[in-house]
Amino acid sequence: MDVWMKRLNTAYKSMRIRPRTAMSLIATASVCALLAACASTPTEAFSGTEFNNVEPAFDFQLQNQFGDVSSLADHKDKVVVLTFLYTNCPDVCPIITTQL
Repeated sequence: MDVWMKRLNTAYKSMRIRPRTAMSLIATASVCALLAACASTPTEAFSGTEFNNVEPAFDFQLQNQFGDVSSLADHKDKVVVLTFLYTNCPDVCPIITTQL
């Protein structure tokens, strides 16, 4: 019985991975995982609606929270983005505003 145990023990020791080899395998696997995570995915093309024959907006005036009046003509040749959000909304409005 001792003879078999010695042979099994010798065979088992020869099958073990050395610490340096194990660390090399772990490092290689980590680098491969990092590179796979950093790989860029192809971006999709814009799938919005294209507006043809767009007419300029008509001039209008709005009053801001300070009472100042501003017209669209005041911002001629500039990009203008308007939003109408409730200013005292306690829950969703601030979240929506930060995403604009």
